[in-house]
Amino acid sequence: MNYRLLILVLGTFIIGTDDFVIAGLLPHIADDMSVTIAAAGNWLCICHSLCCRGTSL
Repeated sequence: MNYRLLILVLGTFIIGTDDFVIAGLLPHIADDMSVTIAAAGNWLCICHSLCCRGTSL
């Protein structure tokens, strides 16, 4: 297998897994930040949007 393809596959898996793990931890993140779950979700959405925007540069 081409090592470049393997790196791409592993990177995609890690990024995809990160999104699902954060969704499960969202209530705990909201409690730690002393905000509502909706506010914590909005904050994470902004962070992910900035990450997506930054990788395209």
